[in-house]
Amino acid sequence: MQAAHVYKVPHDRDHVLNLLNDYVRLYRQAAEKDEWVLVTRD
Repeated sequence: MQAAHVYKVPHDRDHVLNLLNDYVRLYRQAAEKDEWVLVTRD
């Protein structure tokens, strides 16, 4: 897997929901490949 981007979330509800779908896809792909996802808060 490749490194993800840093997301600066705007206050647009549709944009946030799309990002959540992207995160679900990322975690699902990592689980299928038996890999980890590192999440940090800056």
